[in-house]
Amino acid sequence: MIEKTGAVEPIATIRSRSGRVWNVLSWSGEAMIVAGEYDQFESRIRNAIAFGTVLVESADPAFRRKWESVAAKVAQVAAISPDAHS
Repeated sequence: MIEKTGAVEPIATIRSRSGRVWNVLSWSGEAMIVAGEYDQFESRIRNAIAFGTVLVESADPAFRRKWESVAAKVAQVAAISPDAHS
């Protein structure tokens, strides 16, 4: 886990549907560690996208590709089953 007091350069910035901005500190597979003003936690990329979170910017091309790949899968599932919340 990354310490809150350490100066960590985020690899990406995401924005929730409510407009809250989060820094992505690290990622592996579909899990990412995100940090806001007061807290830090692990989140699944798929869940974030399904609940309306968008990628604002990414300094890591591999993370951007992963985000876009997962977003395409989420959109495909939503197109097949509009009531699905996967």
